[in-house]
Amino acid sequence: RHCAMWPLVVAGVRAVAGSPADRRFVEDKLVECSRAAGSALPLQAKEMLRRYWDSGKTGWDDCFDRSYVFCV
Repeated sequence: RHCAMWPLVVAGVRAVAGSPADRRFVEDKLVECSRAAGSALPLQAKEMLRRYWDSGKTGWDDCFDRSYVFCV
């Protein structure tokens, strides 16, 4: 299995303007990615996206509240 984590992060940033189903899809895929890769990085991305979605902000830079390394 392969993980496309960065495209999922980008989809998650876009999901700020989407439906709850869009956000749930991104979260579910990040959890699958974490299991497949044996890494917690996708879960970190999921938590970052949740904070972003809950913040009420919509800008790309608003999503990244600090430096992250998303590579698996």
